Amino acid sequence: MGRVAVTGGTGTLGRTAVCALRAAGHDVVVMSRRTAPGLATADLLTGAGVEAAFTGADVVLHLATSRGTADRWQTQTVVDAVRETGGTARVVYTSIVGVDKVPSSYYRTKLRCEDLLHASGLRCAVVRVTQFHEFLGDFFASQRFSPVLLTPDVPVQPVHVRDAAAALVRVVSDDAVGRLPDVAGPQVLDGRTAARAYRDARGWHRPVLPVRLPGRAFRAYGAGHLCSPDAAVVDGVTFSGWLREQLGSAALT
Repeated sequence: MGRVAVTGGTGTLGRTAVCALRAAGHDVVVMSRRTAPGLATADLLTGAGVEAAFTGADVVLHLATSRGTADRWQTQTVVDAVRETGGTARVVYTSIVGVDKVPSSYYRTKLRCEDLLHASGLRCAVVRVTQFHEFLGDFFASQRFSPVLLTPDVPVQPVHVRDAAAALVRVVSDDAVGRLPDVAGPQVLDGRTAARAYRDARGWHRPVLPVRLPGRAFRAYGAGHLCSPDAAVVDGVTFSGWLREQLGSAALT
């Protein structure tokens, strides 16, 4: 197995992917701006330490993300550092399902990052992933003091972070480049079903209130552009299954 440098290796997906990569026999370099045992200190915004972390890597798994233009800047730093270390490492980049169809600034930036990699001349693979179960869970949890549970009235297809990490290990372990198949959760749910599952798992007794907002981005959500039904993870963990893991309570199937 080869050496893999992971940006964003201490994040939600990063921690799980690092464990899965090591379990598969890869030598993993975990990059972080923090200085701590077991981490390669590197800053994608300034470039400090990035070349050193990439030296000898067969694959760079680029999981780091941030809001605004910093996301594109970080991706440019990855490209420059790979070139400076010989240009032989394959870059695997995780993007988001719908970046080419949802007109929001965050999604447009992710799409620009994809374009930057494709035009870089490096060996690059792009994998788009749907939202994690944690994304929905955090959204609903933020309303714990509300008398109603608001939910966007749109279809969603959340994926378990372990399933996404397992898919990335398979990508890292092969030699594919270009736009690769999406990774999506096993079920497409409407917002009401997801909210009711969360409410019931928490034992709450409050009405679920679906919400529709004006604007092109929300219309794109409503059209199902956050989902990729053909890419559903076979035997993946459903949102209800994740709720049982997290809360130890029965939820909707």
